[in-house]
Amino acid sequence: MNAVDDTAAELAQVVALLVSLADIDTRLTACYGRLKALKVGSIELPGHGELMALRSEGRKFSGRLAAKLGVAIINDAWSGGGPNAFASADRMTPGGDSGYIRQG
Repeated sequence: MNAVDDTAAELAQVVALLVSLADIDTRLTACYGRLKALKVGSIELPGHGELMALRSEGRKFSGRLAAKLGVAIINDAWSGGGPNAFASADRMTPGGDSGYIRQG
């Protein structure tokens, strides 16, 4: 790995972060099965808080991994949608016509 020192400790830290991200992704996928409407009319999704918490955790560990590897995060893989043509300078915040950089 070029971005990480070739020490066993550095490699172990990267592997631990990847394991955490895989666990969060698994729990996020399982969470989708619990997102069902509770009643007709105004819809309530009981798992919405869990979904948001897991996405937040994913962002946190992705940031740690990016910092460890010395790379930039270019897309929020934990968002509810795909990559956006507009993004902020940190490429994590959805853009629009608010002076954000157009990507693509």
